[in-house]
Amino acid sequence: MDPRNFTIKPCPGAYAAKSGASISNSQSLRKGFGNSVGKIGDLAVLNSIGAGSIGTGLRTLASVSNSIRTGCGALPSVIGDSLDQGANWVLGHIGIAPTVIQTLQDLHPGVANQAWGQAQQIYQQIQNGHFKPTDIPSYLQDFQNLERLARGIYTPGDDRANSLTPACEASPYAIDMVPRAPKYKFLFLVQFEAAAGYSELDSLLRGMAFVVKKSSRPKITYDMEDVNYYNFRSKLTTKTEFGEMSMTFHDDTQNNSTRVYAAYLKAMTPIANMVPSATLTSGALESGGMSFLNNTITPSSAIEDSIKGNNYAASIGPLVNDNKQQIFRKIVLYHVFDNGTKATAYTFINPRISSMIPDDVDMSIGSEGCELTITFVYDTVYVETDLPMSGLNDTFTAAQTDAFYQLRNNATAGEMGPSTSGILPYGPTADGQSCDPLHSTDTRGSGSNSIASGGGFGGAIGQGLGNMLSL
Repeated sequence: MDPRNFTIKPCPGAYAAKSGASISNSQSLRKGFGNSVGKIGDLAVLNSIGAGSIGTGLRTLASVSNSIRTGCGALPSVIGDSLDQGANWVLGHIGIAPTVIQTLQDLHPGVANQAWGQAQQIYQQIQNGHFKPTDIPSYLQDFQNLERLARGIYTPGDDRANSLTPACEASPYAIDMVPRAPKYKFLFLVQFEAAAGYSELDSLLRGMAFVVKKSSRPKITYDMEDVNYYNFRSKLTTKTEFGEMSMTFHDDTQNNSTRVYAAYLKAMTPIANMVPSATLTSGALESGGMSFLNNTITPSSAIEDSIKGNNYAASIGPLVNDNKQQIFRKIVLYHVFDNGTKATAYTFINPRISSMIPDDVDMSIGSEGCELTITFVYDTVYVETDLPMSGLNDTFTAAQTDAFYQLRNNATAGEMGPSTSGILPYGPTADGQSCDPLHSTDTRGSGSNSIASGGGFGGAIGQGLGNMLSL
């Protein structure tokens, strides 16, 4: 029943001898590994089946990383600039000798190479002072698998699938789909552009767009009518319908989404600007529906910054700068694809919000965050396909000014890595701070440049897409 049994073709006669030689070599490697298990068992890392030595070593490495971040420590000079030497240094701290990796690569390269790659990644994080105790669980499993494999008790799967049998080239089934893989759903960015008179909302709109959770894409419908050709009927297209768009945003601790919600409500709806003390007055709402004169909100109590609004009991009122019931000039949805090298841009012209729906608050739910969903209609959508990401870097970085890891194009490996501005999720640098080993250091970040005050949702996008895209 294992589908892997059907992905390999039977060996033609011309390849049978070669396959047999490969089997003989593999059997020899397995025997050699079995003879070396006793020697490997002398290592401290194998003295307990749990995470004892591994966990202790990783906690030590987190402490070293923190001392480097605060300027109170440094890596051993013997490592130099060698990434391999750094990975060996990491493995040494968790009790795994480099010879273990070399021995296991022939038996099960997947497990050995995964652990080796994780060791390299940990070393790179320690170099920057970014390896924290909270990162340990994500690395622990790979090192435990390596330990179990060295003990001879790690079994990747069904023994029948691991048996040494003649096998040749892989089946070409679905190979043509490799260059036509589906686009990722999570690689996208939203950009709002305010209409004239509402430019003060730009920073809030960037903050809300940064924590976008999901978005629909434009749905196009062509309305048709029947045409009668004397007992024969056909369809005639009469108009194009642009479907309503929906976007959902995290209501983050910076409160950007709620502030945009409140600003849009007050700009569109004069009655929402009437303070409770005024509306509770007898007859204030009934008599204030036509009070157009001298009821403009002053800058001191403006909607946001210096944006003016109306203050009477109508549900809809005029906008500033004679805008025709629109606060946004356009909304753009960028969808990135092809390993971060291209993007499709959907530009919605004259968008108007038709609903704003904040989700419920609930005392019984502690594992979910709050969200705000907006729906909007628009006059038209302009679709640009296959835009090169290299030409969109300025647009993307401007839309993510507060991001530590920005979604952007990396034409060269030297362009990878975090931005030099925005949040500092690993805490501040030393700045003359005492290096007393008993002095505790807060690694959560602090001040205006911290994860606590700078947000942290922003498109939680993985880094496994090659050197063309970084986050």
